[in-house]
Amino acid sequence: MTTRSRPAAFSIGLIATLSLTGCQTGGNQSVYLAAELGYRPPTRPMGDQSADPAQLATRINLAGAIGEVLGIHFTVRSSGKTVPAPILQHHEFRGAVGTIGASALEISRLHAVSVEHWPGWHIRSIPVEQRNAKPLDVLVPLDAPRGGMPNMLSPGVTYHFWADVRIPMGVSGGTYRSRIGLVSGGEELGALDIELTVWPILLPREAGFETIAELDHVALTAHHLNVAGGDPRRIPSTTDFQVSLLDAARQMRRHRVDGVFPMLAPGVGIDGTTHVSLDWDQFDDIVGPILSGEAFQDRSPTKRWPVPIHASLPLSTDETTSRQRFLSEYLVQTIKHLRQMHRDHRPYLLSQDPRTRKTISPRKIATLISPVQDEVQLVSTIPAHDLAPFGWNGYAFENFRDVVDEWAPPAQFLDVKSIAHEQDAGGAVWFSADQPPFSGSLEISAPSTFARVLPWQAASTRASQLYLGNILDWPEPRQATSPSQCLRQNPANLLYPGTTFGMVEPVVSMRLKRLRRGLQDVAYLRLLREHGRSAIADRILSSIVRYVGTDAYDAHYADGLPIGWPREQQAFDAARRVMAEEMLRVVAPGGRDVQRDEFTRTAAWRRFKQITSRRSLIAEGVRMHMTGSPANPRVNISAHIALIDSSTDTQSGSVRLDGWPAAWNVGATLETIRPSTAIDEHRIQIETTAPLGAVSLAGSFDLEGVAEFASGRRVTKPVPVRCITALRSTQPPTIDGDLSDWPVGTTNVASQFASIAVTDEANDSQAREASAATIALVMRDDQFLYIAVNAATPR
Repeated sequence: MTTRSRPAAFSIGLIATLSLTGCQTGGNQSVYLAAELGYRPPTRPMGDQSADPAQLATRINLAGAIGEVLGIHFTVRSSGKTVPAPILQHHEFRGAVGTIGASALEISRLHAVSVEHWPGWHIRSIPVEQRNAKPLDVLVPLDAPRGGMPNMLSPGVTYHFWADVRIPMGVSGGTYRSRIGLVSGGEELGALDIELTVWPILLPREAGFETIAELDHVALTAHHLNVAGGDPRRIPSTTDFQVSLLDAARQMRRHRVDGVFPMLAPGVGIDGTTHVSLDWDQFDDIVGPILSGEAFQDRSPTKRWPVPIHASLPLSTDETTSRQRFLSEYLVQTIKHLRQMHRDHRPYLLSQDPRTRKTISPRKIATLISPVQDEVQLVSTIPAHDLAPFGWNGYAFENFRDVVDEWAPPAQFLDVKSIAHEQDAGGAVWFSADQPPFSGSLEISAPSTFARVLPWQAASTRASQLYLGNILDWPEPRQATSPSQCLRQNPANLLYPGTTFGMVEPVVSMRLKRLRRGLQDVAYLRLLREHGRSAIADRILSSIVRYVGTDAYDAHYADGLPIGWPREQQAFDAARRVMAEEMLRVVAPGGRDVQRDEFTRTAAWRRFKQITSRRSLIAEGVRMHMTGSPANPRVNISAHIALIDSSTDTQSGSVRLDGWPAAWNVGATLETIRPSTAIDEHRIQIETTAPLGAVSLAGSFDLEGVAEFASGRRVTKPVPVRCITALRSTQPPTIDGDLSDWPVGTTNVASQFASIAVTDEANDSQAREASAATIALVMRDDQFLYIAVNAATPR
């Protein structure tokens, strides 16, 4: 990149959310590409000066539809001296067909947070070397009093920034150019040139479903208005209270999410006849503009709103009869009032208290609201189907279909086949964000695609709503409330208190940007379906979401398969590009170069196929049980293997197990793969037998699973074998922490444990080695199986 005044001693690195094809280099400026394309974290520190200066990128190319928001992640680094009073300036986008105002580009500074807890699903599914203990997640506006644009750029320090590029309504398709320049002392020290291609496609605001996120108005106002308990009666200005909540709702709407306040309730009193009396003034002033759309720039109304639950009348069926009467009166009056405010849509009532998250029987709630049940959508968080067939022993299933209008169980309990029957019968189903592999995740520890995939999963289940749960749950203001501490209380917080940065409104997270990117992806799917391209949309959708909900179960409901979506952002970007190419063919079929279009279309599909097509083996372990006769005892050995084949050229082949101990004298272990549909999962069981004496000793080793295809392609995966036998005992052990009374034999001890922890000082190989000896002992009696673990520590 060339400079306009003098050689500058700083550099800008960048990540594009889209394509960087056509990037050019030039000049002597140290400007370089710092990370992979897309929304994922860099694989090396951004600002890494090991980059070859000759390969520095000076231009970023973006492309998007009208109404879409694109993103740029870039860094600024001073390589030689302190830069005082830096300013990031950006200009309007200019093109041959018009201009796009400079306000279409908004820049924030990115800050890292500390991840102090790895959930169980993360430990199981994310390799140690891929864990990011300090992800960039907090986005602070440049004009914030603290944490925005730094007062100076220190040499050798990398500063991270994020730019939203919003393509406004009414703009003409074509190519536009702008730049982001760094200015100090009145001189521009360097700049990032942006070329924006606007496709003549109007991206719909809705993805085919609403996305609902709950905000805690008490925490919001307690932090930003310094009011204990968020009590509006203690706020000097009622207007401040309203503005604070409306600003938060607008912030969510800018990210295609409807923010609701499930605990923002009317004032509750008891009149002279001992009936509930409600004061709606403040509620109407806040919720009214949200429901009507007056609060938002596009004036589009919010279609769904929860029946608010007052803190003094929690949604519970365990209270006294008088409390239940008051609760029923409150709910009936509230539902009637909400229907008067928004006649086009019925409010919804979840079968759980928003404060305690305690699940309530939908049938009992139906009794409370019986006078107005037709005026409200009763939404059950309890599954519509029995979980006993999935391994939940003793599950007490109750059929609520006669009282429930919509179903919103956590994704872990969402059976795709059962809900399809509900939907075909006219019922509605929500997709509730849960945990991998049953759904994506908004938690801070989740990899970057786990937030982006949630809208794709909602689309794959034909959901009417994408339900995110509570995404604003902060500690009390009197406690320390840094972003990391807010995440300690709720790892799925998508907003942070702005007070940390001297602001009176919350700041957003990078995960919210990724979620919006996913919602925009799914809006492209909707466009395809509306223009007769449903087959293409189905193929793209099934390539991104292979399985979800209970389809992700392995042995039972608490045991999941590997995730059923791509880990790489490139797969999502390639899907978006294919969808855009298809829509461009729709909107301008006669005015384009047909040969060029065919080549572009083929190239886009080929790239998408290469990224999303995969063949992989999932080893589910080896199981053994006794067989044969007393005179010839043998061990039946069965290996369960899943072959995931998402390629479009499925071929015949075979799967086998290699590496058996010679003494085991096992039989043949070959199974044939037959061609099937393009996206498939082959579940293969390989069985063999061996003499009992050959396998009587405890063993811990890996076999090699091998899949070979007719094309010559070969896929391998270690298949673990862990042989252990519980020793019989005539009496149970004493549970006292002392394992000296546990018998130690040759077959009842498990070892070779590996550490799943990682430290900043340890490399991956060191982290995988246990720091001290760990063994597990197993024995049994006629009633129970006993397991003891001796986990030694250095201290």
